[in-house]
Amino acid sequence: MGDYTNIPYSVHLAKLMNLDYEMHAECGLALNLSVDRLICNLDKIKKGDFVLFQFQTLFNCRYRFNKTNERFNWKETDGMDNLSLKDKNLILDFYSKFVDAISMEEVDRVYLIFDYLTKRGVKCNILYWCNMDYYIDSEYNLLLDEEKYVQSYYENNIKDIPKFISDETDIDDKHLSNPMNKVIAGKIYETNYKTN
Repeated sequence: MGDYTNIPYSVHLAKLMNLDYEMHAECGLALNLSVDRLICNLDKIKKGDFVLFQFQTLFNCRYRFNKTNERFNWKETDGMDNLSLKDKNLILDFYSKFVDAISMEEVDRVYLIFDYLTKRGVKCNILYWCNMDYYIDSEYNLLLDEEKYVQSYYENNIKDIPKFISDETDIDDKHLSNPMNKVIAGKIYETNYKTN
């Protein structure tokens, strides 16, 4: 990313909550890989710790929009010129249904792990980044005002700051900008943790 350093919302949130911060995730990581990282790090989580898990789709690392905003630009088929856009979209629709089924299982695993951790004195919260068509209403879930999904919150409420890295730099990157990450952290804190 050149001279640009992206500071995730979770770093800002830890500062607001006056907590030490350790990231075990990775930007754009698929849901199943994020769950695997959580499981691999269970031995590092101790009584009194705070764990925040962000749900995004299993699909996340596989699907993106290109500059023309065509619906399809699946990474593994970028070089397959012999497939029409219609055929690519048919593949994508099938893949989407497959991914949804796997995502539901991964979401359930996180809630079960959090039940285990909570019984051992760990504070656990879940943040839904986007609408996955599978939402479990739970005391673990964080909201932004009354909004369940971070993406819906910033799309519907934030107009006056750059949303994405590409909006504040010449880097073609649709991850949230530093100013947007700070706003999201502030809203999470204000809605869920701030005591008057």
